[in-house]
Amino acid sequence: MNKKEYAEPGSWIGILGANEIAKMLCLSAHALGYKTIVWGTKRDECAYGTATDFANTPVEAGTINHVMKRASVITSSNGFPEEFLSSLKKTIYPKMNVVHIAQDQFAKKAFLRKLRINYPHYVEVIAEEDFNKNHAVYDFDFDESAPAILKPKVFDPSFKGITVTGRETAYATWEMVKKVPCILERTVEEICRFSIAVSMGIQGGSVSYHPVETRFKNGKLVETIFTGPNISEVISDKAQEIARRIANALELVGTLSIQFILTTSGLITVDEIYAHPTSSDMWTIDACQTNVFEQHIRAIAGLPIQNPKVHAFAKTRILRDSFSMNELFSQHSNTKFHWYDKIPTKEKKNENLGHVTHITPIRYF
Repeated sequence: MNKKEYAEPGSWIGILGANEIAKMLCLSAHALGYKTIVWGTKRDECAYGTATDFANTPVEAGTINHVMKRASVITSSNGFPEEFLSSLKKTIYPKMNVVHIAQDQFAKKAFLRKLRINYPHYVEVIAEEDFNKNHAVYDFDFDESAPAILKPKVFDPSFKGITVTGRETAYATWEMVKKVPCILERTVEEICRFSIAVSMGIQGGSVSYHPVETRFKNGKLVETIFTGPNISEVISDKAQEIARRIANALELVGTLSIQFILTTSGLITVDEIYAHPTSSDMWTIDACQTNVFEQHIRAIAGLPIQNPKVHAFAKTRILRDSFSMNELFSQHSNTKFHWYDKIPTKEKKNENLGHVTHITPIRYF
């Protein structure tokens, strides 16, 4: 598609990945009149029952080419490696420049530095000599009260970051991950973490969603809150302006989910950038005029971007292995429940099974 074209209703949208994000994208695409073909690896993935068609296989050329040929527009629902996406020889939204910034830590930091956007202090870990005297890791100022995090240079879903407390543990951890290129990033004293989604269409023009506080347990997202008690209107406005600057600089087509840290010194710091909607955007389904997943489909299909206006306060809880239905629905009369149709297994313990959102309508006068 060029800037004057759009995908007509009735045409096919290809979605790479078959997780809960893909499921929500399918539902939004169908509501707009599109058909969906989802490429996944197993028939029991949760988007299978929602998509119009499904191509399931290991990474083989046959079925992935089927998606490439049928779909007018293609997007990804999770962090497929940049090398794999580039090999498909077809435009995938967001485009490869966005995926590169999202998945490569060195490129991401350089990009944010160019825009003069705050990010945590870090050093690159590439070779043995980085641990020698007068080199990057040796001179890194480790703080026992604020450990550092070793992250892979290139996105790896199996190695998102490991806490280290000194040079010896940093080296041992680097050895454990087979000495792949990494960054050693300082943790910051934080008031809270929050997330903002920003969308931008083929026709241009970006819109950002209100920030939601994100709360984690053992590294897993457990809850998002709009509006969180720590995010003032000033912080919200500044962070949304940062999100739009990032989208505009990347000439985004699609959606970014940007994870922020609000430090105790009042700095708004970008922690991560994802080139697709994430679980922290689920709250928008029940609390916004146009949710993030519909906005993403609109953006990549060439339809006008719509108002993301919030119409309800929302607290969203991510559901995993064990929870009580009675407890969920007795807490609040305005409760919206979303089940992902996943089959829990021992191999996928602690996986997202669904979410529940408690909403309180906002009265505008």
